[in-house]
Order: sequence, then structure tokens, then C-alpha cells
Amino acid sequence: MAKKADEIRNLYNQTVSHYDERYRSIQFSKFSEISARWNEKDTVLDVGCGTGLLIEYLEIVPTIYVGVDLSFNMLQVVKEKKPWPCCVAGDVRKLPIRKNAFSRIMSFSVLQNIPDPRETIAEILRVSEKPSSLVITALRKTISIMSLVNWVREEAERHGIRMEIEEFNLALEDVGIKCDIKKE
Repeated sequence: MAKKADEIRNLYNQTVSHYDERYRSIQFSKFSEISARWNEKDTVLDVGCGTGLLIEYLEIVPTIYVGVDLSFNMLQVVKEKKPWPCCVAGDVRKLPIRKNAFSRIMSFSVLQNIPDPRETIAEILRVSEKPSSLVITALRKTISIMSLVNWVREEAERHGIRMEIEEFNLALEDVGIKCDIKKE
């Protein structure tokens, strides 16, 4: 697994110079489908934040924004875009974040890069406040909506988390879910 993480880190470190140009419009169209959920009092975790396209898109500044990514080069670009985000280099399968820390967690097009996406889903659920909202998307050519929904349900049940899941198909290449975690 460490080899796969190294391969992904190297790939994104090498593509950082043209990442925004290539993916900005695609990612912004995904973000627009969930933008109504933003609130300036949110504490936001961007799992697999890349170059920070999400913070570039945001019209509000959340109380806390933390971006986690495996690529140091991607995180450098985030810091060049906005002075306020906290950027953390880390593996999304073992988030360096305390339990129950965030009210909004976003993960766009990350899971297809993970050998076992359930590891990342478990971590996302671990760091979610009760209540909170999650948005998780994945490339539909590698992960089906049913797999994504089943993995989230299984992990939520395993951890005793009550939630509502809404499925959606994004206009482009992703499938996704919106989850509202209920108060315990």
C-alpha cells in the first residue's frame, strides 16, 4: 500500500503545474451542485484537497478550513491561492485529525485512487461531528454508486452512526453521495 501511495504522490507532484487548468471547470461544476450547503460557521475538511480548487470556489470563508493531501506540491499551490487555509500533508486512509472535528467534510474524486476506499470512508466518518454533512464523489468508471452507498452504510453501521444518504450523479464523470449524520 505504501508503494501505491508513493505512486499517487509522485503523479500529483508531477502534474501540479497544469492541474488547475485541466480540472478547474470540471471541479467547479461539481462544487456548484453542493454550494447551498455552505455556511460561514462551518468547519470544513477537504479530503484530497489537491491544489485547493474548493477554497478557490468558496464565496464564504468557513470558520475553519483544513485541506489534506498526499502531495506537498499540491499543498504549496493551496497556500499561494489563499493565506487562511490550514494545509496538512497526509494519507486520507489515516487522517491526522482528531475524532469528531468537522461539520462539513468534502471528498471529490479521491476514492478511486485508494486500494480499499472503505479505509478512507471510515476515517471521514471518524472525524465527522455529530451532526454533520458529508459529500463524497468518485469516478463512475471505477466505482459504482451502489458500491459507494454500500461502503458508507457498512462503515456507518460498524461505528454506530445514524445518517441519511442521498445519491446523485454529477453531470460529468462522477457519482456521489450527500450524507447527513444525525446527532447521537
